[in-house]
Amino acid sequence: MIEWHKKELIAKRLMEFGEHLNEQETLEEDECNPVKNPLKFLFSVIFDQGIPWERAWEAPTELERRLGHLDIARIAKMDRDELEEILRQPPALHRFPGKLADWLIEACKLLLTKYGGNPEKIWSGAPTAKEIENKCSTCSPLYSLISSLDRSVGSPLS
Repeated sequence: MIEWHKKELIAKRLMEFGEHLNEQETLEEDECNPVKNPLKFLFSVIFDQGIPWERAWEAPTELERRLGHLDIARIAKMDRDELEEILRQPPALHRFPGKLADWLIEACKLLLTKYGGNPEKIWSGAPTAKEIENKCSTCSPLYSLISSLDRSVGSPLS
């Protein structure tokens, strides 16, 4: 498990990163705002692994354009290869479209089964970093992000 002080730092850095995103001209004002567009925010977190953050945070909007929707139930039922092909279309939305297709489908299934299809429920009620970690631990794309952030914090916090 991630040490508590590192978790607090991770949560703080994610919030700072989110504030930094609000200042960027490349994104629409509310595109990935977790309050105004929680699904795009969640998808951005999933995309934000192994590609530049600007591309990751714009990817959900482009995915929505390509699919014609961002319907959680429809994405959860998609054939993995079909979603991979959509992600692979030029310009590719991620350098690992197959893995990302798996992650998006898994996240949508989790949202449907555990959160009633509402991504806001992951962070509703002002959860602590520990509570968010516990919620994300059942979804490998989200938990792997938390784990990678923990590794990036490094020994100065130990």
